[in-house]
Amino acid sequence: MASLNGKTYVFADFRLVPGEGLLLRNGEPVQLSLKAFATLVMLVERHGHLVQRSELIESVWEDTFVEDANISKCVWSIRNALGEDHKSSKFIQTIPRRGYRFVAPVTTINNSSGAFRRPLLPDDYEYTRDLENGNEPEHGPAANIAKSHGERFDDLVVSDAEIVPATPRHLLGRRLAIYAVIAAALLGSAAYYAALSGRNLSGPVRGNRIAVLPLRPLDIQSRDPSYDLGIAEALILKLSPHKELTIMPLSSVRSFTDVHTDATSAGKELKADYVLSSHYQIAGGRIKVTAQFLEVATGNVIDTIQAEHPLGTSFIAQDAVANEIGNRLLARFGSDADDFRTKRGTDNQDAYRYYLMAMNITEERGVQNVHKALEFFEKAVELDPKFARAWAGIAHTRRDLVGHRDPDAKGNYEKSMDAINKALAIDPNLSEAYSSLCQNKLRYEYDPVGAERECKRALELDPKSPLAHKIYANFLYSQGRFDEALASIRTAMDLQPVSYRNQQIYGLALFYARQFPAAEAQFKRLLDLNPNHTFIHQQLVTILLLQKKEAEAFDYLINGLMITNANDPMIERYKAAYAKTGWRGVTLEQIKSEDKTRTFEFACLYARIGDKNKAFEYLGKAYEERAHLIAVLKVAPQLDPLRDDSRYAALVQRIAGK
Repeated sequence: MASLNGKTYVFADFRLVPGEGLLLRNGEPVQLSLKAFATLVMLVERHGHLVQRSELIESVWEDTFVEDANISKCVWSIRNALGEDHKSSKFIQTIPRRGYRFVAPVTTINNSSGAFRRPLLPDDYEYTRDLENGNEPEHGPAANIAKSHGERFDDLVVSDAEIVPATPRHLLGRRLAIYAVIAAALLGSAAYYAALSGRNLSGPVRGNRIAVLPLRPLDIQSRDPSYDLGIAEALILKLSPHKELTIMPLSSVRSFTDVHTDATSAGKELKADYVLSSHYQIAGGRIKVTAQFLEVATGNVIDTIQAEHPLGTSFIAQDAVANEIGNRLLARFGSDADDFRTKRGTDNQDAYRYYLMAMNITEERGVQNVHKALEFFEKAVELDPKFARAWAGIAHTRRDLVGHRDPDAKGNYEKSMDAINKALAIDPNLSEAYSSLCQNKLRYEYDPVGAERECKRALELDPKSPLAHKIYANFLYSQGRFDEALASIRTAMDLQPVSYRNQQIYGLALFYARQFPAAEAQFKRLLDLNPNHTFIHQQLVTILLLQKKEAEAFDYLINGLMITNANDPMIERYKAAYAKTGWRGVTLEQIKSEDKTRTFEFACLYARIGDKNKAFEYLGKAYEERAHLIAVLKVAPQLDPLRDDSRYAALVQRIAGK
């Protein structure tokens, strides 16, 4: 984590003080999450040198499992905080497949003056250090807060059993105890600081866009999606019907499950006016929740709400907590309290837990994640065959498998349709099921009229569904209705600002609309977030070639090959082909080396070199096997060399269902 070496680092307009947890720009604090701050410190301390991704994982994430996408997102948030243009790499340079290098000039200053001491919890470092040495604090705000919560949250106070000599077996427990007490201290510190500064925590209400973040457990070992996501969903469903509030859907916030998430930074990413950030503790058959309602623009705590209820069944506890916290917020916005019962679609707690676990990974790309989500959805319906939302989830994942070139496209289509029919038989007004039906009609049945009908039905049933808007955007750009497509995906992005898939669909809409410079910029931004995403590399190659940027396109091709662990002889063949005959030679090498089951992509390769007969041969195969991309035949720019051929118009008509 962040270094405490007593040094200050100065670069551009910034001053970084690791020991005090401060990043200042022209003297003003800059918000960063704990992980992002620790990553920035490591990069700056080693400025000019490569920091391997493995080193960041070992140092910043320590014992936590983390995927590459998390590191990319963390670095993206640092770049965003520094105001860095992704094209310039003014501060941070990405070294593909390896790591990052801080490239801005840095001046190091030894600092022992305490001039940048944080105003909150002035002895928090000493408190943490005492805990690590096995001692409880005897003085200071953190000690007072820990003691004041000792009676109510009896297992929050660190006991001798929790603070033990450091051994591998006990290391995690010790860290969790430290995090638990510090979390409670930080929750109390807002009121402590307000008392010192004379601030009024009730404050005025400005705006009404609210993000309810997933709850965080004080004890990570008791983490349960039924509470993390279940209570968040209950709160969202309780608050959403009130017209004076704009409540972001669960799909917009579900990625913020890290226990160290900074609520204000999350609110900024989500473009929210307010954030409800909560933690929970389960002890003695009861659940105890402390929620903070924060104003994003200022970071001020507007209200702190506590709710404590018997566990009973988790659904009863979730609704009780949601009602208590939700009614307090409704009163703040001038609405009447009500007694709300969440409609989850199932009374089986384990089925609901599996459903939440599946939904939590559906935004992640990759066939492994699709299979994992499918496994969880199927466990949910096994436990409750009447769980319509889980059947709709199965329909989507089966549809996604077809998109991942699953060899059993027909089988997965049929299973997707079976799941849709089961979902709609249980709940005829389920928006998610109609969105899946739209996809199947467009991508497999070649029925664009029916597809649009089902997409519109999904939107009528749930106008705030990001899923419905993104799938409709897919349909619209496939039909050449680009202005409508861009409007639809922008709505999805507004509802779900941190979705990588929304951003990807936005880039594709720009690409098919032939807005190539804007599409290039968008996909490069996506590559900053996930440097190892091979599809993004491939898309950039196509976009750059269409703009005659052949040298840059070749660089992205080689980077993509390296990410897929292509062997050195193959890479050398590509380089030799490019040196000898340019992109024609590279394309011939691709035709020779790449997977010929990618029929639509092979048609594009043959179109690039002007071999129309071969291009139409592979387009015919793509049509027969219901290849996922054949739906965009009408608008695909890479097939422009074929458009003057009568065979092209005939195939477009067949896909249009005419």
